[in-house]
Amino acid sequence: MSGDTVLIQDAMGEKVGKFIQLMATFVVGFIVAFARGWLLTLVMLSVIPPLVIAGAAMATIIAKLASRGQTAYAEAAVVVEQTIGSIRTVASFTGEKQSVDKYSKSLKSAYDSSVHEGLATGLGLGSVMFLMFCGYSLGIWYGSKLILDKGYTGADVINVIFAVVTGSFSLGQASPSLTAFAAGQAAAFKMFETINRKPEIDASDLTGTKLDDIRGDIEFRDVYFSYPARPDEQIFRGFSLSIQSGRTVALVGESGSGKSTVISLIERFYDPHAGEVLVDGINLKEFQLRWIRGKIGLVSQEPVLFASSIRDNIAYGKDGATAEEIRVAAELANASRFIDKMPQGFDTMVGEHGTKLSGGQKQRVAIARAILKDPRILLLDEATSALDAESERVVQEALDRIMTNRTTVVVAHRLTTVRNADTIAVIQRGSIIEKGSHSELLENPDGAYCQLIRLQEMNPNSHKGSKHEHMNKPNLSSSEGKRNSSRQMSFHPFRKPVVVRQQPSLLFRILRSAHRRRRPTDRRVRGTGRHRGSSEAAEGSIPQAPRLPQQTGGSGPRARFSRRRPQRAHIPHIRDPPVPGDQLVLQAPVEAEEGHQALVAAVRCLRSGVAGGLSG
Repeated sequence: MSGDTVLIQDAMGEKVGKFIQLMATFVVGFIVAFARGWLLTLVMLSVIPPLVIAGAAMATIIAKLASRGQTAYAEAAVVVEQTIGSIRTVASFTGEKQSVDKYSKSLKSAYDSSVHEGLATGLGLGSVMFLMFCGYSLGIWYGSKLILDKGYTGADVINVIFAVVTGSFSLGQASPSLTAFAAGQAAAFKMFETINRKPEIDASDLTGTKLDDIRGDIEFRDVYFSYPARPDEQIFRGFSLSIQSGRTVALVGESGSGKSTVISLIERFYDPHAGEVLVDGINLKEFQLRWIRGKIGLVSQEPVLFASSIRDNIAYGKDGATAEEIRVAAELANASRFIDKMPQGFDTMVGEHGTKLSGGQKQRVAIARAILKDPRILLLDEATSALDAESERVVQEALDRIMTNRTTVVVAHRLTTVRNADTIAVIQRGSIIEKGSHSELLENPDGAYCQLIRLQEMNPNSHKGSKHEHMNKPNLSSSEGKRNSSRQMSFHPFRKPVVVRQQPSLLFRILRSAHRRRRPTDRRVRGTGRHRGSSEAAEGSIPQAPRLPQQTGGSGPRARFSRRRPQRAHIPHIRDPPVPGDQLVLQAPVEAEEGHQALVAAVRCLRSGVAGGLSG
């Protein structure tokens, strides 16, 4: 487009004045020639038709080749723009050579068009000059005959020849201007084709309904829609959704399910092929587009900032915004703190596409712009998905502040950002398959919403708040609760029981004897009341350690230790050294505290002189 404007400027600039001068010389020259010798002039005019045909053919061919060349240059410019705009991505994937090759390919096409254009220009001008010199030769030959037969003087013949030559030469000099006109015409054709294209949704159309204000009720009624670029891929098939005024509705679902399409239809970037999108019961098409968009605020995933100051970017949300209004909007968006730390404050330039600001800072500037607009309907399209945890917290606080008393539609992949929504709608393949509040949707552990939660918990990198999300799921099945609790623990339980097999050793026997002498009353043989050192112990009686009282408050199974010689006994804390040949079994706990106690008990056992290994 920029190259086309240069061609149009060249065609409409000095070339116009020069062409008028040359054409005036051509006309005046032939008038003088007719006045001095009309017969000789008529003879010399016989070369004009072939001259005009050659010039017209040259101009037509050059115009087509110039249009082709401009298209190739435009493609090359797009390659350069994309490469420079995404230079970090290009560098990280070592795509420099690929970009250079693509640019060279586009330039090769432009070069070929330029070569063909030069060839056509050379042949055309050569043909024109050949015909002109043929006319000169004809004039001199016929002029000599007129001097001999018709009484023409030499002065008359010379005047006629020079007048015709000057006029013809002026016509030849006008050929470059004609070439510029042809190139400008080709460029203007494409530009006016764009200008004259009538969009289906015309933002400049001032017709339509304007109300004093809107409540913010939104309704999708049996909507069918597909994008113009992909007409065969149906996004919505009978989609219906009702959003009450002042309520917050969150749209969740897999990628490509149609969540962002809801935002586009509310903003009326597109119109549905069938069905209606209603605001306060009125079809969106009946409103004046400029007015209804003024009542809607949009905060997208990647905020678009202009290469201007922070003040100008915030003020873009409202015409004639005062400095005080801009500052208040920045404070509500949690942006005033980092703006005040900058050397130039609100006059700081953000750079091309906001490159001088971080992602969280750009998002807060975009939120301040939406706050300044004071919309009745707020649309949040993945507003925090590209931010780190701290930036997300600050931005979410700002969003929670401006969502009050507004109809809000939130599109999100992170389910922690939608837990407080009044209604959560799960969209799958263009249809709502589940709808309700967060707690209501959790009542169905096999529902689509719970499946999304489980998928995000399985991939903790994609969902930072899975722990908090799980804490609000008391109604899940016990087996599911065990799995989710295991994911939350800092101490990961063993998947199988841990068996400590003990081998008798000298140190073991010394420690056992010392311990028995220190605490003789704690070791009694079950069923006899006798001490462990009696003859019954020697005969192989089985000791039973005292049980601790059951603790309450935990939902998972207890951590159990058993000493078996051939049977188990529950001993949560190991106080006595184990008997040689015993097996100490540690069953996997579910809660972190019990797992810690089990691990400490096993370590105590090892420190007591157990020589063996772990298995399980």
